[in-house]
Amino acid sequence: MTIYSLRLHVTFALLQDTDVLWLRNPLENFNPVYELSISCNFSSDVQRAHSMQEGGIFFMKANDEALEFMKHWRLNKFLYPSSNVEESLCATVSKNQDIAESYGFFVNEMDTNHFGGFCQLNNDMFETAYTIHANCCEDLRSKVHDMKIVLQDWIRFRNGVQKDNATEKVALRWPQKCIG
Repeated sequence: MTIYSLRLHVTFALLQDTDVLWLRNPLENFNPVYELSISCNFSSDVQRAHSMQEGGIFFMKANDEALEFMKHWRLNKFLYPSSNVEESLCATVSKNQDIAESYGFFVNEMDTNHFGGFCQLNNDMFETAYTIHANCCEDLRSKVHDMKIVLQDWIRFRNGVQKDNATEKVALRWPQKCIG
């Protein structure tokens, strides 16, 4: 967990999964007005039953409201271990908006076009995405394989931009091993 302090003297945590590739600096998309800024991808995988998955990176203010909501989330995980609510923070926030608001916990759901992942592909990802999350993968080997392809394609895209070929689309070659 990384803690930063802004000019507004707001302390926050920027949390990221290890399988997230930064294409651009995502920090400008986080608004300190909200207790939580998060991108939620929807998986269409049958095994995941159309579940919500985090985009692999989120911003959370370090304040009493966020702490109380997180305590609520952890308590629910303890009291209802077989419940689907605890699977992701996105699902918890979505299903408990009234509870979040009662804590004064305000959520900014960020655009998945800017914080994408393998679960929810967008053909313009290189033009719009700040981060790519290797979600919807069964194993580490598949994640590494497909993330290498993302990096190679990103380098091809950036080289095209530098040569003023920005209008030429780079076809996404991924995911190959991860479930899209």
